[in-house]
Amino acid sequence: MDLEKMQKVNEILQLCFEINRFESRQQRLTEKKPTVFIHFCGHIAELEISVFQTGWYAYATKDIKFKFYLDKPFDEIKHHMEKCIAYLNELKERENDECLQQVI
Repeated sequence: MDLEKMQKVNEILQLCFEINRFESRQQRLTEKKPTVFIHFCGHIAELEISVFQTGWYAYATKDIKFKFYLDKPFDEIKHHMEKCIAYLNELKERENDECLQQVI
């Protein structure tokens, strides 16, 4: 796998884990904190990121979805991966700002 593509995948995964924070992210437990789902389908080299901006609950509809086929050339998916990274960074920053406001 090409190094740049692997770095983008790692960045996406890291952001997903930073947002979810290794805790159960059901809305009833976290109130309105965002929940991110990560799906990797190895048989078709698909990485899908689904975001529930105000938390997940049964029958919730995802607010946004990013899907990449990692067997495609990096030039074809780079822009989409960068959009995903920018969105996840914004979501993480928004959550951090809300946490700071609660402390103040």
